[in-house]
Amino acid sequence: MFDLILPIKNFETIEVEKLTYYLEILELVYGKGGVNIIISHDDVWGPECDQALRNLEKTFIPFALVKSDGKGGTSNRGKGAAIKNALRATKYPYAVFTDADFSYSVTQIIRIVDILKQNQYQAVFGTRNSVDTNYKTMGRSRISLLMRFLNTHILGLKMADTQCGIKGFSRSLFPLIENIKNDRFFFDWELVQSLEWNHVNLKTICVRPQTHSFSTAFSRETILNEFKNMFWVRRYLCIGWSLLFVFCYLMFHQSFHQNKNGIQFDVLDKVSSDFSSHLPLIRSFSLGKNENPIEYPLFSGAPIRYHYLFYWIVGKLEAAGLRLDIALNFLSALGFFLMLVAVYYLSKRLTNSGLWAKLSLLFVFSNPTLSWWYYLKSKNFSMSLAWSDLPRLNSFIGFAPWKNDNLIAAFWSLNIFLNQRHLSFAIGIWGLFILYQFWPGKLWWHSLVWGIIIGMMYEFHKSVLIMFAITLVIYFIFLPEKERRSIFLMGIVSFIVLLIQYVQHPQGGAESIGFHFGYLIDPPVTVVKFIQYWWENLGISLFTIIFGFFLLNKKEKIYFLPLFLIFIFAMSVQLTIEPAANHKFFNAYYMMGIPLTVLFWQKIVKLTIHRRYLKFLALITFLLHFPSGIVDYMPLNGQTYQSLPNLRLMGAYEYFLKTPRDSVVINNDLLYSPASLAGRKIAMGWPYFAWSMGYDLRTRIEELKRVYTYYNVKHICDYFNIIDAQYMTVIHNLDDRNAPFADVSKFKSMAKPDWQSQDGYYLIYSKKNLCSTLKR
Repeated sequence: MFDLILPIKNFETIEVEKLTYYLEILELVYGKGGVNIIISHDDVWGPECDQALRNLEKTFIPFALVKSDGKGGTSNRGKGAAIKNALRATKYPYAVFTDADFSYSVTQIIRIVDILKQNQYQAVFGTRNSVDTNYKTMGRSRISLLMRFLNTHILGLKMADTQCGIKGFSRSLFPLIENIKNDRFFFDWELVQSLEWNHVNLKTICVRPQTHSFSTAFSRETILNEFKNMFWVRRYLCIGWSLLFVFCYLMFHQSFHQNKNGIQFDVLDKVSSDFSSHLPLIRSFSLGKNENPIEYPLFSGAPIRYHYLFYWIVGKLEAAGLRLDIALNFLSALGFFLMLVAVYYLSKRLTNSGLWAKLSLLFVFSNPTLSWWYYLKSKNFSMSLAWSDLPRLNSFIGFAPWKNDNLIAAFWSLNIFLNQRHLSFAIGIWGLFILYQFWPGKLWWHSLVWGIIIGMMYEFHKSVLIMFAITLVIYFIFLPEKERRSIFLMGIVSFIVLLIQYVQHPQGGAESIGFHFGYLIDPPVTVVKFIQYWWENLGISLFTIIFGFFLLNKKEKIYFLPLFLIFIFAMSVQLTIEPAANHKFFNAYYMMGIPLTVLFWQKIVKLTIHRRYLKFLALITFLLHFPSGIVDYMPLNGQTYQSLPNLRLMGAYEYFLKTPRDSVVINNDLLYSPASLAGRKIAMGWPYFAWSMGYDLRTRIEELKRVYTYYNVKHICDYFNIIDAQYMTVIHNLDDRNAPFADVSKFKSMAKPDWQSQDGYYLIYSKKNLCSTLKR
């Protein structure tokens, strides 16, 4: 007892003799009335259809006719639409659809029905061992080969041949089939994908097309139209993600972009400190020469200790002709977008809800700290005053450890991603790796790709490399043996890739690496201090992430277990001389903990949906996630910009652009030196950067002080040779207590500079002129 669905574009494709033969055989097997034939027509109905229908009715073959639902306009809507229309006319527990030219033997239909009747499988699909050779054109053959490759090697589907024209399924799958978006060529592909991803019991049987049949011709235009149609049915999803990416780009563009005059870049004040390190690093790869070995351009002469790969890519893009701000902002937006994708689909996977997945994105753009509470407190809890002053807020409410409090608003807001452009990219890749664990069709070569990606984290982001290491160890210990082999292969490949990078570009380690429990909590660390500190910095998420974890099933708990071990690791181990640098682990903890938070709130909503007072309390608590995001966004909105290079020193910048690309410059202008913006290495940048990476900052500062205060040409020339420098800058810098002071007038009396600013307070000397023309 089953329905036989024949989707057709026109009645001429129906072979009446074959249909009669099929019906006789099927009625012998299942009895008279055991087969309900449904002919589903989904093209424009015209006079020729009426005539064809009358001719078919004269054969006395019992069938039900389903016409198009009228949504197709003037063109054929496709097999998918025909099948979905036919489902409404079915009357038996099982349905089989096949091509109207009966490409497959009637015995294959009987096999499918018999398997479905055993109730072990909900769907039985035919599959061909190889691509059908009876194609009318090469276009259909090529697209079939392409589909097989995509199904097997990209999507990881168990079924390679999704386009075989005979399939059967039980009535329980009808709602799922109704939700298939594509109606044309990709209907079968989306159906198989949906069944596998929803873990439907699916069986495949090997079928062979009959020799008399051939498949529909597929021209190049048809193929392009089918792909166009595939994107069209997903248009809202594609448009939504595209708009979100544009928003991400504009967010990064706001903080760094080319000046209207076309020769400078504007940097937002709140990100200007970090950019004084990033821009020289980028420019050392694009305008300068920084290779073999790669050095930190703000501390010349020593191998780099910073993960530079992201900025190396940006530099190479600029060197290839792409404008610097476009290259940097595009890669930054791409990385942030990947993090959003990971959060969204992890949330959707855990909650099985598109609405909650969309809500999860709001958590990314906000933060659950207590900034809002301290802001209200600073306004004596006057709501009117707080509201009126909010647009004028130009500093973060909490800025520990540089201010005497616990809250580090600059670390948990969007500020951290605007400053450290590679961070969201690395966290996004780690999040996609967690998402990959839910992928149903893992293949061996996936492990190779992930192994290479993980190994590259050595030069992309070392902190995320540690996160990957912890994740791989946990997965290897707790996942089943089959998946354990894949994790082991990833570990081996990533170690080899890491080792190759280390041999090519050895990087020194920073000082003070070791056990340090408590992060930035004032010692001694107690339970009360711990909870108070993270309550201020994580807010309600301190609890929702943990509670959400306990709502997971056993395997999902394994996938998210590394999250908590990473948190414990960052609380216990200090990786650099700067303990605050561990914030990267906590940023990742919060971002990839958002799906757990969303899962928790979904459960709370279900529990309180019919309890009015509890629902109100839950709503108020839920909203505590968001006000701090608004408060911490204000210092990033409408702030003043710094223009780089400074117009006053534009001549110095242009001077260094004409120097050899591998030049080294002795300097006493530490912040945004024109030499470093031109891609040249300098003796020292802002001291914090060299200090945080563990360089011998004290010795370098003492050397520079002697160079700039002795006013001795021989001493200066000796130092040129010590650090292999070719140029020297002198600036009147009374306002910078971190930089060596220099008396510009005394340097002018010693020798004529190669270049000086119009105000006479910025000088450039070349080693050649200074050391060859002056008396010693």
